[in-house]
Amino acid sequence: MLRFFILILLFSSNCLSAQPLQDFGWTFYDTTNKCIEDNHVADIQTDKKGRIWVTTGRMSMSCFENGKWKTIVARKPDSEVHGWLRKMAFMQDGTIVIVGIPGYLAFYYPDLNIWKYLKTPLALQMNSITCNEKDVMLMGSKNGLYQYRNYNFTLIHQGYEDVMGLNLQSDGSAVVGFRGGSFLFRKKSDGTYKLDKRISKEAFYETLTDNTEKLWATSYSGLDLKHLSDTGWVSVNNIPQDIYYNFNGSWRYLAHCLSKLADGRVVMGTQFNPSFAVKTGESWETYTVPVNGEFDGISCIRIAPDSSIWLGTWHHGVVVFSHKNHPVHKKVNRPPQPLQIPPSQIRQNNFNYPEPIEQQEDENSGGVKNPTIKPIKKKPRVIPLKFD
Repeated sequence: MLRFFILILLFSSNCLSAQPLQDFGWTFYDTTNKCIEDNHVADIQTDKKGRIWVTTGRMSMSCFENGKWKTIVARKPDSEVHGWLRKMAFMQDGTIVIVGIPGYLAFYYPDLNIWKYLKTPLALQMNSITCNEKDVMLMGSKNGLYQYRNYNFTLIHQGYEDVMGLNLQSDGSAVVGFRGGSFLFRKKSDGTYKLDKRISKEAFYETLTDNTEKLWATSYSGLDLKHLSDTGWVSVNNIPQDIYYNFNGSWRYLAHCLSKLADGRVVMGTQFNPSFAVKTGESWETYTVPVNGEFDGISCIRIAPDSSIWLGTWHHGVVVFSHKNHPVHKKVNRPPQPLQIPPSQIRQNNFNYPEPIEQQEDENSGGVKNPTIKPIKKKPRVIPLKFD
């Protein structure tokens, strides 16, 4: 029997507090139980209806609603296109805008189950996207930062190489991490953006503003977590060593993604091991997904409306950390078992993405059928926590 010795979070008033509790467990949604199409998770997002959307290394995405998964296969914009769906953003009407397909911007209308595509400038592949309340989008590419509004693309910043990270802040501004430095873009009254200032010479993966208006960032070049003080950027040096990783002979934590709990506490995911840290007061509490985590890591962290923590991983699909009374724990009664990865299937930073899912031809129209939504009836695999 697999045994875990992990500090546990406590729900209090529908949010996580700092008290330890032995009533949390891990739920796995992966290709083993056929909940998602690929175990490499590119993005996780929640829409206004509380549905959770997941993109992976394929031309499809998955939706979790009312305790069930559905797979939505994307119609190819061109028969010669080979790409995958990566980062997502939501327009005000619920339309999902997705980047990752070379030369195209994808629009998916969930209520109509319709896909539409818009060609990008210079046939670029966009790698990151945000959308504000006025449906103005920012998109990062290797050619610079683009703004999209009313069917028009505008190149608004170039010259510092490709975009490494792109995040909206609580005040509506955007922090963009280029390979050559990170910049703040202020939002104007019409929802568009203008360059304000350079905030760091480092490239940032992700940034967020906590409830005290402190700005946090994970560094691409330094691989650490930083926060902005009155004297400049300060590295966080008190992360517990149980989530450290031997990186090129140096024993350290490798910061990657950020999120914020309902009570405002900062959550940081690590890059090359499946762990995350939660800031509690002046210290950090650490948690590690109970899997064979070599060469794995946290690709994204999202907090669901019910305050459960949803983790995207490089190789183990979606992992949810939630209270034992969460509905996902009431449907499965299986012994704990780690998800193993054969060495031949381990993909490092240069991921070899699988080919898009082929689609059937519609005999009546002579074209490709509209993508079908396939309900998944198999139960998720849950690994409960065990304590002495």
